[in-house]
Amino acid sequence: MKKEKLLLTVTLNPSIDKSVEIEKFRYAEMNRIVESSKSVAGKGYHVAIVNKKLGGDSFCLGFSFKHSRMMIEKYFITNNVANEFVEIAGDLRVNLKIFDRETSIITEINDKGKKVDEEQLKNLASLIKKYLTVGDMIVFSGSVQPGIPDTIYRDLILEAKKAGLKTVLDSEGSLLVNGIESVPYFIKPNAYEIEKSFGKIITNFEEAAEMCRFFTDKGIKIVCISMGARGAVISNGKECYSAESPEIEVLSTVGAGDAMVGAICNSILKKDKLDNMLRSGIAASAATSMLRGNDLCTVEKYEEMLKQVTVVRIW
Repeated sequence: MKKEKLLLTVTLNPSIDKSVEIEKFRYAEMNRIVESSKSVAGKGYHVAIVNKKLGGDSFCLGFSFKHSRMMIEKYFITNNVANEFVEIAGDLRVNLKIFDRETSIITEINDKGKKVDEEQLKNLASLIKKYLTVGDMIVFSGSVQPGIPDTIYRDLILEAKKAGLKTVLDSEGSLLVNGIESVPYFIKPNAYEIEKSFGKIITNFEEAAEMCRFFTDKGIKIVCISMGARGAVISNGKECYSAESPEIEVLSTVGAGDAMVGAICNSILKKDKLDNMLRSGIAASAATSMLRGNDLCTVEKYEEMLKQVTVVRIW
């Protein structure tokens, strides 16, 4: 049996995500929770799990936390994803997601995480270097803790490229701006991250397509710009496609962007055509948004959404 290509993901600032639902959010007043759930979370974790759900092989790297060890171990056993981490003292940070049932608006309140020192960073670099010899693609995603330089992804991408891996960057702000200097293989910023990082406002697919060209002209092979409920655009510099998201009842947006990254990485490793990469990414994102809390797409919902995605060529 042919062995699947290995997708490595690096998560530096994982969390416990607590998701709560209220009937109607009232600012500066008492709000009562109707439903709640909590789970270990991390952008790289989500990417790895979705790739695994779609038939790929995944391995998670990054930092773990001593006081949350049992919770983290249970999470990865439940999701059947192999992993190795640099363990540091303390607990996982806690992020709060508030879903207003009346407006379907989600408000996020995220902690910044524990400070990391120089020795822990060196241990992380050594851990990642060890797995560069066995991986085929590596994903760097999410925020970083205090003490970690905003050039971290740029430097790690350069090392991974030297080892011959396809590299993926999914972050924002200076992490994204600095990271693209290393010319990763694939990036997936959303419209908000583009505005925050580059000052470009994207309101339609044509503007997103032009922004894709901006990145591919720098040498990045595949660029996908997501636009939330409106859909996404993908380009390799030679061709460009758009797709609207299926009409669904959104129950949570947590992990939707990560699901898109995971599905597109899965398609890249399978050497799919560009339009099929976008179709898969949109389907995984929509299938995740249909679920509550931190749940990620099921294969059944993914396949259901896949049939509803129409991809259109822009150029």
